Amino acid sequence: MKKLTFLQTDLLCLMQAVEVITPNQSHTGLLTRSDDGTFRFEEAIRRRRAPRNLKLFDGQYISMVRMQNGRYHLHLKTFSRDLDRRKFAVDVYLEITNALKILD
Repeated sequence: MKKLTFLQTDLLCLMQAVEVITPNQSHTGLLTRSDDGTFRFEEAIRRRRAPRNLKLFDGQYISMVRMQNGRYHLHLKTFSRDLDRRKFAVDVYLEITNALKILD
């Protein structure tokens, strides 16, 4: 995942029900950029319950989610018993460092 910063931009938000966007509140939808450089976010219609925690990183060994309270949580995925422990530990470490780059 790459982090992009767009300075001095206008963002138009089309929300389904929310009138005020509060800090640490997540919304699912579509973000588009027009030819003139303006951004538009359209919140998706929810047919079912909204996802509780949005997945920000999904690797081979770990995944990272952002919880509703604004904190981040790492999940270790299942693995088999017959593995090279040193290689596994190094690969998990590398994935964690890649996942944490999102927070910079």
